[in-house]
Amino acid sequence: MNITEISIKRPSLIIVLFSVFALLGFIGYKNLSYELMPDFNQPVVVIKTGYPGAEPEEVETSVSRKIEDALSNVEGVDYLVTKSLPNASVIIANLKYGTDLDKTMQDAQRYIDNIRKDLPEDILSPVMSKVSPNDLPIMSISASSKIPATEFYQKMKDEYLPQIQQIKGVAEITILGGEEREVQVKVDVDKLKFYKISLSQVVEAINRSGIDLPSGKVQTDKESSSVRLSGKFNSPDDIKNVQIAMPMPGSPVYVRDVAEVTDGLKEATSINRYNGQNGIGLLLKKQGDANAVEVSKLVREKFKFIEKQNEAQ
Repeated sequence: MNITEISIKRPSLIIVLFSVFALLGFIGYKNLSYELMPDFNQPVVVIKTGYPGAEPEEVETSVSRKIEDALSNVEGVDYLVTKSLPNASVIIANLKYGTDLDKTMQDAQRYIDNIRKDLPEDILSPVMSKVSPNDLPIMSISASSKIPATEFYQKMKDEYLPQIQQIKGVAEITILGGEEREVQVKVDVDKLKFYKISLSQVVEAINRSGIDLPSGKVQTDKESSSVRLSGKFNSPDDIKNVQIAMPMPGSPVYVRDVAEVTDGLKEATSINRYNGQNGIGLLLKKQGDANAVEVSKLVREKFKFIEKQNEAQ
């Protein structure tokens, strides 16, 4: 008895079988995973080497060329792209497709270790990494508000982002643009010389006093030192009244005597605009095993919830 004969004589059996197949197909479709990008490893290895204080020409001759020569002996390398930058060397090794990335990275590390003695002593250890789609952001978000820009930035950093980072599958969030508050202490070098006080003394005095304000910096025309402001005070005027030293009995020197204290903005390293309006940009990366579509869906829902909570803003 063949399939055709069974189909004619027992149609109910065929209907049941096809119903089962259709049900299995539907269940399989619902459980089918989907991604924005296919899971693949691009055959590219990046070698970054820090060389503090070096100009591009020095980086090229002392670091980049020597590492290039070493990597040219690695099996599977197709071609190299080198960028000699101030303070750093970046070499991108493009490999032939089908090359074992892990093995190639081990070989490259061994070749670099062999020439380590020929490199400058004050360079940082070369850092090797492979390019992966998981390193790319899955979402680009722009946010704006009617409240003052500095207040909005602080709310985004302290209130909103922690809620997003708690979402399952979110790995990293990078902030772009915005205006971050910063207390700036601009020191007058001539006054330091007059009172015979060093810049480090100013920094230490402010740190000891423990100002309860965002991190800032103490700077002159030639140098700058970071200050972590955390403690008991809450206004720039309190910084002015911090005592630095007492060169003579009864004659204390305060911050206001050698510096100008302002409540300003941190120097911007990036700008974000949406439809011509300044705001805050967010680049969101997912965890390696997370589903990009599901993560983006949960992030959108969370931002809608945050918007409803802050409709007036």
